[in-house]
Amino acid sequence: LYLCGNQISDVSFLRGNNMIVELFLSENNIADISFLEGNTSLSELFIFKNQVTNVYSVRNTNITRLFIHDNQISDVSVLYDTQTIEHITLENNRLHKDIVSYMTRIAKLNKENKALRYVTLFDLLKASLKL
Repeated sequence: LYLCGNQISDVSFLRGNNMIVELFLSENNIADISFLEGNTSLSELFIFKNQVTNVYSVRNTNITRLFIHDNQISDVSVLYDTQTIEHITLENNRLHKDIVSYMTRIAKLNKENKALRYVTLFDLLKASLKL
């Protein structure tokens, strides 16, 4: 389902829809992604350039590719035990507060989650190096 660039802020109508495998919601005004809770059919979520503040609802899904950069996320600790994510983009969020702790946790996630192959964190490195 492709709904990019439509100034959408409420996607609650997607709650309980287990028919969607790929969901494109980028470049909207979405802050709440609780509609994802328990969705096991969705494998790819493109929700970059929105107003998302947390990823709590992603934890009990089967998402393998999560494009969530350019949002307002400050904590992704709920994803540390997620076993399905292979590809995640996190740059341009609010994750740079504790770079050492965060990088340690991402390394742990990478070690424990054999599926994880790709993580982008450029903004974290840039913030820590003050580039």
